[in-house]
Amino acid sequence: DGRVALVTSAVSDPVDPAPGIHFLLRRWRLVDMVLLLRLLRRLEPEVVNIQYQTAGYRRDLGITLLPWLLKVFLRGALVVATVHEFTSRTFKGRLRLLVSMAGCDRIVVVHRGYVEAVCRLAPWLRGRMSYVPVGANVLPTPVRRERLDRLRDRLGLVPGAPVLCHFGTVREGKGIELLL
Repeated sequence: DGRVALVTSAVSDPVDPAPGIHFLLRRWRLVDMVLLLRLLRRLEPEVVNIQYQTAGYRRDLGITLLPWLLKVFLRGALVVATVHEFTSRTFKGRLRLLVSMAGCDRIVVVHRGYVEAVCRLAPWLRGRMSYVPVGANVLPTPVRRERLDRLRDRLGLVPGAPVLCHFGTVREGKGIELLL
């Protein structure tokens, strides 16, 4: 029985949020992380995936240090970052992101060139990185029922249970409410 919780930026008036979606923080400053860490301790996640998108976090220090805070205050959770932009950032921005990435157990990058760009500055991160293309760039591939059944079995899901991977932002107009 897998559970998924989404924690995202607070909006002024969320439209009938689905269960498991937490519109929590207006800012991602260091002081705001206390509220986030309290919620995460209550949820007891096994994996925390941080979707890095610079503009959404206003370059706040809390989001930069979040992986490190999770290591201290949420021991045992696997910390994963998904990096949507790296080479388009300023040098200072790349350094800020490298601080975050260094605190992660795994790093997903959405552009093949990011692997080499990151490794030029932080070669020790290579073993933690995986390239996963942005969903819009991936053509749908038919999957045999037997393979899906094996995946469900490996994940401990009942036969026929839906398997969903969401890669994106949770906000009005993005369609997540249709999936949930």
